[in-house]
Amino acid sequence: MRIASPFRSGAAALALVLVALATGNPARGTDLAAAAPAEIPQSVLDSPGFLGNHPDVRWQLEGLKRARRGSHAQAIGAFEQAARHADKFSQAMLASMHWHGQGTPTDRATAYAWMDLAAERGYRPLLLERERMWAALSEQEQQRAIEVGQRLYAEYGDEVAKPRLERSLRAGLRRSVTGSRTGYDSGVKLAQPGADGSLGASAGSARVDGFDERWWQPDRYWALQDERWGKAPVAEIEVLPLQPDTGPGD
Repeated sequence: MRIASPFRSGAAALALVLVALATGNPARGTDLAAAAPAEIPQSVLDSPGFLGNHPDVRWQLEGLKRARRGSHAQAIGAFEQAARHADKFSQAMLASMHWHGQGTPTDRATAYAWMDLAAERGYRPLLLERERMWAALSEQEQQRAIEVGQRLYAEYGDEVAKPRLERSLRAGLRRSVTGSRTGYDSGVKLAQPGADGSLGASAGSARVDGFDERWWQPDRYWALQDERWGKAPVAEIEVLPLQPDTGPGD
């Protein structure tokens, strides 16, 4: 099944990759493309300050870009950075890559631990994948998966990962000057450092088009993700490993 980054759609997609999140071939799987936390317009993604204050988005996109190029080991590193900021899509991608041994030796116990982490908010599609993985593990793998999972939760679980992202979102808001919400100037202007790196007299500002508080207010950001994941369908897919994209370049 080909999917785009959950933060882009259509011609604006950064990468199309093959995703495997189940245990058979063919098997039931998850349409992660439909689980997008938000379809963020390209103009917003490219606006000053957005990706710098949304490391979950930035590293997820980087992971998909590297996977598209066939650089799976580097993709894992990027997805791990996104996972540190509570990105459930990236955690599910890490589960798939460990399951299939892409960019890392095949390790089904670690794959299950990542999927268990991805499913911690109770999103039904990821819960189903987690249970399918568990059923395919040997008793020894199940025991090791529990041990690995304890370490992953300590570093990547929502209890510690959500506050990381929330600090970044709030930092972006503190640096912003909000424009009119009712007129044409319905964006945010982010303070930009001057030539000397300061925010003094030589500093300027850059407009962030399409400002939407759902992408900046932590509670609304998580609620939006919950809503989108809740609508994700469970579909029949053919389970395949990630492959480099053979289409046009970036």
